[in-house]
Amino acid sequence: MASQPIPIPWPASSAPGARPQESAGRIINGYAEPLGDGGPAKVVWRRGPGLTKFATSGYTGYRGGALVGNLVYMAFSGKLVTVDSAGTVTLVGTLAGTKPVTFARNNLTPTPNVCCVTENGAFLVTPTTIVAWADPDLPQPNSVCFQDSYFFWTIGDRRAFASDVNAVTVNSLSFTTIQSRSSDTLYRCIPYSGLVFFFCSSSTEVYQDAGAAVAYPAFPYTRVAVIDRGLLGPNAIAGFEDGFGKLYWVADDFGVYRFNSFTPEKVSPPDLDRLIAAVSDKTT
Repeated sequence: MASQPIPIPWPASSAPGARPQESAGRIINGYAEPLGDGGPAKVVWRRGPGLTKFATSGYTGYRGGALVGNLVYMAFSGKLVTVDSAGTVTLVGTLAGTKPVTFARNNLTPTPNVCCVTENGAFLVTPTTIVAWADPDLPQPNSVCFQDSYFFWTIGDRRAFASDVNAVTVNSLSFTTIQSRSSDTLYRCIPYSGLVFFFCSSSTEVYQDAGAAVAYPAFPYTRVAVIDRGLLGPNAIAGFEDGFGKLYWVADDFGVYRFNSFTPEKVSPPDLDRLIAAVSDKTT
């Protein structure tokens, strides 16, 4: 007797389930694309695009990077390097630490200032130097971003500082306090859609440029919204970088969200929420 073929149940999305017997399968290094009612099948499965090697640093413990002009600054464990358009890796110097870093650059011409914030503080970096941020009016920050000619830094005590216009100087009065939740920890500042989002552990505050309505040296932005969803960890966010245009973050309830105006819109299925919840160290 001829055996009957058994079709392979390819999933239309990754659905590992809470337990193995519930799994509908996972898609790894690929994705399902619907073909529509007129197609030969409802779904086609495509392989994910691969990568080609552009440069090899020789260092380990990648911590973050940023494109500035024709150079990419890349932080590794204890080191900072640059990579040019030909793939040439050049050691800048020692950048102590192993945790992820944040970079920002301003609009100073002809050469912008570049700030790197690590677990050891803020640093002004160039293709050949790394120096501690010189202005004593800036407390030790935990992240940096740039918007509308200002550097913004977040402090663990929920203060946010702004630099002078396209400068490395900081006035001691140019700060605000993120205060909608007294129990919050301020994790990250993110420039997005002409605004600055200050992500805390259980809420997010949105600020916009106040322009001439605020006289120097006061903080140059004012609050326009409070969002009742926070950020799970300092690095659990993406999409604000040039060329993306959609902000996604992992929130304090383990779900992945994007914004619909100022309303958080959940985009992750329960399977992904469970996988995120199972991560032991959320700072990673």
